[in-house]
This record gives sequence, structure tokens and C-alpha cells, in this order.
Amino acid sequence: MATFRNVRGAQSHGAGSGQPQPPGVWNPAAQPTTRQEMPESGAGGGGGGVFAGRMDLPPGADHVMNLAAGSIQQNMNTRLQSAVPIVGNYWLTLKSYFEVDNQYVLAKLKCILFPVLLKKKKWRREVAEGALDAHPGAEGQPSTAGPMAGLEKKYLSPVRDENAPDLYLPLMAFVTYILICSYAKGTNGKFTPEVLSEVMQSCLLTQFLEVLVLKSGLTLLGGNSATAPLLDLTANTGYKYVGLCLNMVLGLACGRSVYLTACFLWTGPMAAYFMLKTLSNNYARTDKGLGGDGSGKALRMPLLMAFAALQLLSIWWLGYGGEIAAHSAGAYHSAPTYEHAAAMGHPAGIGHPGGMAGGASMRGGALSSPEEAHL
Repeated sequence: MATFRNVRGAQSHGAGSGQPQPPGVWNPAAQPTTRQEMPESGAGGGGGGVFAGRMDLPPGADHVMNLAAGSIQQNMNTRLQSAVPIVGNYWLTLKSYFEVDNQYVLAKLKCILFPVLLKKKKWRREVAEGALDAHPGAEGQPSTAGPMAGLEKKYLSPVRDENAPDLYLPLMAFVTYILICSYAKGTNGKFTPEVLSEVMQSCLLTQFLEVLVLKSGLTLLGGNSATAPLLDLTANTGYKYVGLCLNMVLGLACGRSVYLTACFLWTGPMAAYFMLKTLSNNYARTDKGLGGDGSGKALRMPLLMAFAALQLLSIWWLGYGGEIAAHSAGAYHSAPTYEHAAAMGHPAGIGHPGGMAGGASMRGGALSSPEEAHL
């Protein structure tokens, strides 16, 4: 017991005085305290990087994983840099179709709605002097990349040439037409949220088929006609929505007869004439070479006339003439009839708005029945 106390005392005395302890005796207080610090980012020995300071990894593993992460990031950057020029070319091409101003919009609307009145108009597009196509390709050769593939020279943008196709007018007219059709259905009590998508899907499907037919026909002609850009064809076939908007507005305001008159005697024929002039002067020109065997020249006028007639047909097909007729009939029958007014206790035609139109009528100050009113 004394020996144990002596050992305890010796340990305490040695720990406090800093004297060396006897061999074989373990003293926790006398053990050297070491402090393990985490390596900072960027330190040597593989301590820097994404996986630095991970105590659960074996030595050197963080360096290997950092190398793998760096390799993956470098590979992604390389792929992104190679894709940027392609995306940039497409973006610049699409952007050029929206370079419009008020003067261009007014001039284009005149070409769409009154092309037959422009007797001295030049329908051929203007070419930028000395400017090659902006898309990558061999010098002096047609480009093979992008929506404007095949054009040897760069044409002027819409803001500088009224004959250049744009996507601003077709897009605005397209959205406006959807809203007008929805309003027409709403006045007839048929509007639902699905009406917007139904009208849009119908227009987009018709638009796609039109562009497909035009592209196939121009490819059949051969020569440079086969290289007509898809965005150009989309824009030129999209101008019909301007006429469709006018038809619907006139029909809602003046009735179905005015709607049909505008459709078949104004907007339809004008759209067909506009398409004929545009295609014949820019995409199916005889001086551009139409097929090496001469077959393209023989098919040129029949195909162009068919493309023009397609515009008239599409305007008739996409028009909501039935809604116009229902709207006109609903406006005529909206006033209370003689029987309805009598059932409600209101003498139709006497101090009741609409009684004259819907039910009874006044003849010389006397109230007549509906049968007499129709005589």
C-alpha cells in the first residue's frame, strides 16, 4: 500500500516538476501532445483540389480524383467550345429574321394585302455587295450548315430590304389569330382553355404541311431552288395569318357574307399572288438553273401556280367560318322573342330594348304579333 502511494506521489511530482519518470511507468500527463492540422487548399503533396482534406481517403487518392475531375471538366469545355460556333450561327441567322422596323412592317403589309396594286415593284431580294454567306464553308462555295444553307451570298436583312422574309409579322399575326378565334368561340359560349391549344395545333400542323410541300416541290425543280432555306419558307407561308385575322375581324363585325367575300375575293387571292411573285423571283428563278435536263423549267409554272393556290386553300381551311355564322345567328336571336317576353311579364316592343328586333314590332303605334312581323 505504501509502495502504491509512493508511485502515485512520484508520478505526480514528476509530472509537475518535469523530471524524468521511471522506466516502465506510463503517465498520460507526461505524454507529448501533437496537433494534426488539416492541409490547406493548394498545399503541396496533393493536398489541394476538390477532394482535399478528406480523412477517409487513402494517401494520394485525392490527387487521383482531382486529376479525373479536371479531365472531365476539360472534356466538357472542349465539347462546349466546339458547339458554340454552331449554336452561334443558328442564333445569328434566327436573329436576322427579327430585324424589322415600322417602315418595313408597313411596306410588308402593303405587299401582303395589296400586291396587285404594286405595278412597278421589284420582287427580287437585294444582295449585300461582296458579302459571302455568314455560315462556315469554302470560300465562294455554298454553305452546308445552318438554316440558310446553300446561299452563296448574304442577302440584306428585312430592315434594309422589304422583300426579305421575316418572322416578326407571321409570329404576331399567328398569336393574334389564336386570340381572335378564342374570342369568337367565347361569344358563342364554346370557349374552354383547350381552345387555345386546339387552334394552335391546327395552325402549326397546316403550316408544317405547307412548308413540306413547298420544300419538296422546289427540290423537284432542282438547281438552286432545292436550297431554299426552311426559315424563308416558314416566313412566307406565315404571312397568311395577316389575312386570316382580317377575315375574322370583318366576319365578327359584319357577318358571314362579308367574311366569305373577304376570304375569296381579297385576302385569299392576294396571298396567292404574293406567294407567286415571291417564289418566282427569288426561289424558282429561270436564270438560276432549274434542273440539268430542262425538266425543272417545264414544271416551274405549274408548281408555282399550285403553291399559290395552296395559300388560298389554307386560308379557307383555317378560317372559322362556322363560328362566324354562329356568332351572326346568335346576335340576331339574342333579343327576347314575343313568347319569351310575354312569359317574363314584359310586353315585347313596348319600352323593352330589343323587342322590335327579336319578337314583336310596332306598326303605326300598334303592337303586332311575331307572325305579323314576318309578313
